[in-house]
Amino acid sequence: MGFMDRVKSFFSENGDEIVSQGVDAYEEKTGRTVDREKLKSILLNHDRAIVERVVNTMEVYHNGELIQKESVSDIMTRLYGRALSTSDDESSQAVWELIQAKDLTNPENLGRFLVELYIEQFNHFNNRFHVVEALLEAKDQSLISSAQLRFKDYEKAVANGDEAKQQQYLEDVQSYYRDAIMAFEESLKVRIKTVENIVNRPKFLRSLGLSQMDNAIEAVRRGIELLNEVVPTEAQIMQMNNGNGSDIMEQYQKFYEEWIMDNIGILKDYCKTEDDTFWEQVEKDGFTPLLME
Repeated sequence: MGFMDRVKSFFSENGDEIVSQGVDAYEEKTGRTVDREKLKSILLNHDRAIVERVVNTMEVYHNGELIQKESVSDIMTRLYGRALSTSDDESSQAVWELIQAKDLTNPENLGRFLVELYIEQFNHFNNRFHVVEALLEAKDQSLISSAQLRFKDYEKAVANGDEAKQQQYLEDVQSYYRDAIMAFEESLKVRIKTVENIVNRPKFLRSLGLSQMDNAIEAVRRGIELLNEVVPTEAQIMQMNNGNGSDIMEQYQKFYEEWIMDNIGILKDYCKTEDDTFWEQVEKDGFTPLLME
């Protein structure tokens, strides 16, 4: 059984309990079965292509029966295409239409949606490393390569039914990803400091560093996009290793607040015009973790 099959199997075997416990606790606290604004924040914090693939392919159930639901491409267009120009009421309405179209007030469907979003996020993450190669030092590349190689060893151990090696290899993958996250965070700190130093120069000297500043802000954006995917992935691996995935999420949340949100002004004000929307969205939503506990 491969890693993604193991993820699916994990939620398949424990999904009822996970969803039931989560829904009962949430209903008791809020009186609602789904938080429209929380779901909107999660959706807008993730790439539209990922979310749209999930919502357009997910199976929808009602009372245990599989039912057909319409495409939601038009809803996604209104949600993502106009999220920053529409009022909160209008964007919330688009989310509500999505909830109704996919019957996400049904705990079973909401649980399936979150699981499929995890899986799609993991697949997307694994296909994205070539985008950020230019940002990584040789040490960082080595960590990623080691994680990927060890993951292949893990898959072989699964195929051979070697439980002891499966556990060890999965722990190795977790360790390599954790070290990579720390390295990425330090790399982003350096680039943010670079932007700060250039912005604080006298105006006539600042112009000499515009190209360097553009590259640094672009690197920060790509790093954020990567970390927003790899951190929840690492948390999921930790959970599957019977660890506490919330620890790595809290660590990244602290980094995000101290380095990204505290510097959002200069990142937004000095980015390239075509990146305005991205930084406005970051300023509006911050980091919305997607982690099932």
